[in-house]
Amino acid sequence: MAYTSNVDILGVFDELSYALSPRGSVFVNQVDELQFTIRAISDTPETYNTKQFTVFADRINKYFIDDKSLPPADRCKRIEEFIRDKVLIFNVEIQRSRGQTYHVATNVRLQSKSEGFRPNSTFIPVPVFSTEKHGHSYETFQRLLLERKPIGRIDNIATGKDDTPQLIFWSHDDRTLEVFGEFAGHLYVYGGYQLEAENDTLKHYRLTNPDWLDDAYDAGGTVLFVPREAYLQLVHTFKSEMAVKVTLDESTSSVEPPRQTQVEPEMETSEPTRTSDGKEVEFLHHFEEVTRSMGLQYSPEDLCNFHVSMKSSTLTILAGLSGTGKSKLVQAYAKTLGRRHELVFIPVRPSWNDDSDLLGYADLMHMIYRPSDSGLINALVQAARPENQEKIYIICFDEMNLARVEHYFSQLLSVLEKEPGERRLQLYNRDLENRLYNAAQYPPEIEIGDNVLFVGTVNLDESTYHFSDKVLDRANVIQLDVLPFPQMCNLDPKPVPELDWPGELYGGFRRFDEKVSLTNDELEFLWALHDAMQKATKRIGVGPRTVRQIDLYMKNIPAGSSFTRSDALDRLVCQRVLTKLRGPEELLSDLIRHDQLPEKQGGLLHVVDRYAHLSRFPRTRKVLEAKWREVKANGYTI
Repeated sequence: MAYTSNVDILGVFDELSYALSPRGSVFVNQVDELQFTIRAISDTPETYNTKQFTVFADRINKYFIDDKSLPPADRCKRIEEFIRDKVLIFNVEIQRSRGQTYHVATNVRLQSKSEGFRPNSTFIPVPVFSTEKHGHSYETFQRLLLERKPIGRIDNIATGKDDTPQLIFWSHDDRTLEVFGEFAGHLYVYGGYQLEAENDTLKHYRLTNPDWLDDAYDAGGTVLFVPREAYLQLVHTFKSEMAVKVTLDESTSSVEPPRQTQVEPEMETSEPTRTSDGKEVEFLHHFEEVTRSMGLQYSPEDLCNFHVSMKSSTLTILAGLSGTGKSKLVQAYAKTLGRRHELVFIPVRPSWNDDSDLLGYADLMHMIYRPSDSGLINALVQAARPENQEKIYIICFDEMNLARVEHYFSQLLSVLEKEPGERRLQLYNRDLENRLYNAAQYPPEIEIGDNVLFVGTVNLDESTYHFSDKVLDRANVIQLDVLPFPQMCNLDPKPVPELDWPGELYGGFRRFDEKVSLTNDELEFLWALHDAMQKATKRIGVGPRTVRQIDLYMKNIPAGSSFTRSDALDRLVCQRVLTKLRGPEELLSDLIRHDQLPEKQGGLLHVVDRYAHLSRFPRTRKVLEAKWREVKANGYTI
């Protein structure tokens, strides 16, 4: 069992690392992989309970290539010499096996040690906020702080209840820093940090050419690792007259000219066309509160991904292990909408073979239309009535792959792929309308409006069927990740106030315009994925329908949310493209191969690496790695 934390840690390899590892700090392990131990030199979450972390050489093959033709001693010496003048910024994958816990460094990034680095140097991670990363102006940021409202998410820093930052930074456009503090408590909600100033007094001052900045390490523009001595001096400054109380009409307290600093951007991404106003962020915040009150623990990004999929996709499918809360998440979404919603659960039966099991049929012997006892048709008839247009109807097909989806769901699939306003479900031939006794109650066609959302849950085990490409082409398949169990202590079971989100307001969150908003780079990336898949087999690829659905999803990313375009693109590749990667090893090996040497990687990884400026694609890489392991173990992947 393993789970990965997004928290960034600063570490180093040096003589002190030897004392942490009984086998020595660098060695070749049993599977002929270089392995070494590093020690953390920054504060770490208390749940880690360690300062020792393992690094495998293949995790840094972007920077260092292990030459396995050399003797083991030479291989160890090479990596020792390479790594000694570096610091490592990394996340942690916690693995548990046979009663042992292992902390493995992942997503490793290397930086050169500064001139002021000392063997006993330690660092404090400090959150950094900016217009570039969080979308607020400087004035808005101050107002949000004063009003104790969310100021933005920073998910690569520890945010537990005991991890309140004493100080935070604001990074101005000229890259100078302003310090705000001191803070005595916080909440971490969908919109990010809600900070409580000590003694209800918010103070700040602007840094002017600090000497310690050359010895600090930047983790992607949202966390700055500050030398501990410098940090303590910053805290001390807040006790002096240099730090002044924040008011919205005052200028910054510094009169000295700021130091100009050149910082390379982390990656180039075009800003998405985003929807709505602050109401949608309020909706997402409320959604997160509802899920926590119901005992569910999903990340805000997972919740936002589900929300965007629900409002933009014709069909959303939640996949995962039994007991992960898929059905309960749908209930939470319905509860978030408030009183103006209808939730219809349809348990799928293994015996369903055709449309009549779901929709019903015209009984010509008794001249009556008999709807299925699934409840679907009655719900659609209600949703189509003019007086119910303000209601949102959520139709959930529970465990929908207990029967073959393409059999019982075929007609509905064909209807859902049509444009809004053209989705009409035919129950029976119009010639029968004047002959059936209950035709007034059940007309020959039902229009499915925008106020009807379709979602399904599936368990992937031996008792279920796998989806055909016909289904996968029309659905957004979301694999839900459960957060680490220790975070269950942060769940809040207290009741959440009920809010109303009428259909008209919810409709304002949605965009259906036809003009393609994907950038040229994004379109070229999708074409490169399609081309690589087609070279392996003509059976799989990225079709125009999939591209249009990806484009529609991107248009519906909420304004003001922390859900980034790069994260969305990474998830969409997993949810829309990689779901079709199924088949034998001889068919897929050249496409998904994972190898330590970049030149031997599979075709899809080459594409992902080539377009790394769009996203780091961490989820895509994990899915490809998992499929490669499955292929090597079984000879095929499903």
